Amino acid sequence: MFYIENFINHQPNPQTIMIEKTIERLRAYNKWRTGEDDRTMDEAGIQPSQLTADIKTVCDELEKLISIYASRN
Repeated sequence: MFYIENFINHQPNPQTIMIEKTIERLRAYNKWRTGEDDRTMDEAGIQPSQLTADIKTVCDELEKLISIYASRN
């Protein structure tokens, strides 16, 4: 699992790459959702099951980040 500290410290590793790809897919979805990308979902390579996993990943990582900052204060 990705640890936000690695991302903050700019230590490239497989987890960092995973979260970067997750963000990339979510941004592509948002462009499609808002009409900036007018292709079909299939043409844009958007898969609903992957979006579900990506949203979960981002939420989990944000919760970790909040916990880290809360424990420092």
